Amino acid sequence: MYIKKIILFTAIMGVFLTGCATEKTKGEENVESIQNSRDEAANTPLATKAFILETFQLTEEDIEKYGLEELISYFQLTEEYFLQVKQNLKDLSYITIDLKRLQEQMVKEKTEEKYDFSYLINAEKFSGEFPDMATIRYLTVSDQQGTGGTSFVIDFGKELIYDSYYSANLYSDIRRADKETVLKEEQKNDIIKALEEAEIWKWDYMYSDNSEPGMASWWHLGAEFEDGTIVSFNGAGIVPDNYSILEKVLYNR
Repeated sequence: MYIKKIILFTAIMGVFLTGCATEKTKGEENVESIQNSRDEAANTPLATKAFILETFQLTEEDIEKYGLEELISYFQLTEEYFLQVKQNLKDLSYITIDLKRLQEQMVKEKTEEKYDFSYLINAEKFSGEFPDMATIRYLTVSDQQGTGGTSFVIDFGKELIYDSYYSANLYSDIRRADKETVLKEEQKNDIIKALEEAEIWKWDYMYSDNSEPGMASWWHLGAEFEDGTIVSFNGAGIVPDNYSILEKVLYNR
């Protein structure tokens, strides 16, 4: 998930590491190795703060200003990723320089104009502590039925709703929206309440009706919160038992 961000960062980091730790040729090989490891690690657990502290012999004070847990969640950083980074470091303390680069990249991406929200539906299964629903930043929902479909993206920060009445993948480029409307405070509160009542933190990552393999219907729901947490839920043929609670609010705006 969000592999494009990791690849972009590892490319930047590789340039830095070739100067600090290795010769140019070896550095280029390491960049490629790190990129490959990100593709292979798509289904592995994310790294933890404790793992990074131990791996790079750091203290809480060394990392307190980098918002490490948010970086891990935002870039989906795995233990394998950090282990490969470690192999390229001449001095373990250099990891703080790279954490700073990651932080700068994250801030830049969050402040730039965003059009592609595909990452919201491509997140790995989330198993951490679910954020407060009131801190939701983005929400996308898509529904495909046969050859038709609908989808929308809600930007809670900008208080805007982007709707597509004929496409189930508006999340890939909100500039293709059929309609753009202002998210009213009452609507925002209703959506947050519906998310809570639907208890989406209890949902399974994937729902599938194997008895109907040919069914051409599917749905996606993805959300990002202010702490960088990204959650995705997907289904083909069936939905969670309490999906209707949320659907009623989302599709009757």
